[in-house]
Amino acid sequence: MTELKSLNLTPGRYPTGLVPTSYLAPLSALTQLHSLDLQLFMCCGPLPATILPRLQHLTHLGLRLSSSPFGPEGVFAWGAGAAGSPRLRSLLLYGARLPPQEATVESLCQLESLCLYGLCPTPRKLSTLVRGLTAITHLRLGDAYPADSAMKNRQHAMNPVDVGWSMQLLSGCTQLVQLELQDHAYLVALQLPRGALRQLTYLSLDIADVEEEVEVHASWASLPSLARLRVTALPNATLAGLRELDMGASVYEWGYQMEELHFPDLAHLVVSDISFERGLPPHDMLQQLRRLTVQHYSPEWRRGPNIKELPSALAQATSLEVLDLRGCYNLQLRKADAELLNQLTSLRVLEVAYPQEPEVVAYLCAQVPHVRLVEEGL
Repeated sequence: MTELKSLNLTPGRYPTGLVPTSYLAPLSALTQLHSLDLQLFMCCGPLPATILPRLQHLTHLGLRLSSSPFGPEGVFAWGAGAAGSPRLRSLLLYGARLPPQEATVESLCQLESLCLYGLCPTPRKLSTLVRGLTAITHLRLGDAYPADSAMKNRQHAMNPVDVGWSMQLLSGCTQLVQLELQDHAYLVALQLPRGALRQLTYLSLDIADVEEEVEVHASWASLPSLARLRVTALPNATLAGLRELDMGASVYEWGYQMEELHFPDLAHLVVSDISFERGLPPHDMLQQLRRLTVQHYSPEWRRGPNIKELPSALAQATSLEVLDLRGCYNLQLRKADAELLNQLTSLRVLEVAYPQEPEVVAYLCAQVPHVRLVEEGL
């Protein structure tokens, strides 16, 4: 066991009652551990102080709590940059308070990925400290906020102080390539500081409660390197240069009004099976796509879609090279689909969720030889 390199542990999932975190003390013997994820949802008490500082080879730490981050369960540290303590490259905190003694350049100097979400109070100085953390290329920001601006039973509402702090935090990550904003998507409506996020290539906006389009400030819409965007609600701006748009987690109630989107360089579109059942993107967008992916998305409040055949409007996607329909669980290809597939002269790969009828597969392969059919599960 002492040679273990990676460990993902969720203690107390099945036994009744809470498990004391003192039971985790033997983890300190895993001195060769490189990656540790602890989900302490069913535990009580602080993490033993002897565990993390002894894991000198640890490069990834993920800690998820369900209790108040201000309680004793939220007390932990990994060495504050002392000799022989871990030098983390990846840190994920969910419902956990970033220890003030760890918010230093010495402790975080090698950090490449930082994820703070799920009610995560954070030392205020982190927003200025990040300018010295030049290795950070990935930031995921959820309900993180300055610890000194909130009460212990703080709700999820943001105040102006938090907004300014959040903007300073993300703009201070000068080498940022990937940014995920969960419940912080309002930041894209604000003007970015001059020169911020110039290297950003991927942006994810995940907002559970938004029912209308996302307002995008011109400074975000004109980011020079942005090529991939994932959204759960429609942006209201044209994003020139965008190559991939992921709307695979769009909620049905928001609709899917693709005619309002203008992405002149878009090559890859990801939609949910819910949206795909309701209709296809406008003609102009279909014509420019090289890849179309349908992703299964079925919220608990809605029965999954029942897509059984290819829509005839797909014939407009004349530049399409890859059609990924693995999210359409009930789709059954027919011999009649050969006519539609032959109209897609650029198509080279068609991916489906389950093995199809052998007779139909043989017929399509003979009639549409330029398309390779990939059946998931074979």
